[in-house]
Amino acid sequence: MHQLGQEGRAVEYLGAVTNTWPLAALAWAIATASALRQLRRGYKQRTLAQRAATVLLNSLLTSSLAVGCALLMPLAVPGMTLEMQVAAAVVLSGLGGETVKQWLLHKLGLSVVDLMNPDDINEIRQTMDPETRRRHAACCPFRHDECAPPSAAAQGCAAVRAPVRAASRAG
Repeated sequence: MHQLGQEGRAVEYLGAVTNTWPLAALAWAIATASALRQLRRGYKQRTLAQRAATVLLNSLLTSSLAVGCALLMPLAVPGMTLEMQVAAAVVLSGLGGETVKQWLLHKLGLSVVDLMNPDDINEIRQTMDPETRRRHAACCPFRHDECAPPSAAAQGCAAVRAPVRAASRAG
């Protein structure tokens, strides 16, 4: 008990953890369901083990953030009831970290590139400096769809990457 620095606080900490486990379990269950629903939205993982690890990681992170926010809410909102804290944890877990992040980005006027939107891609292409734009044109994985046969696109990318690899090995 003396190792914690404050003799009487260990019991309070243990009590806090044991009293909040139902909230954490509820948040984790909802976050897992949300992560399963969002799994098909763009993760590269294809095997069952990779998908399970992705869902587990997302649900653990989301539920820990949801429970943390719910436990801190009484500091910001006076008169917070236990039911309001549970509701906050449920809502935050259900939305998931990505949805909350997207909402915050929107509220702050920031954006993420939508690779399915040609205008977003063109906007980024136009802001590239000439050297970056040349390297992108040589390495673009979609180049062979419109511009050149696959072998020419691969040769162009290899020619651009070779000096970059040599420079990174030398430095």
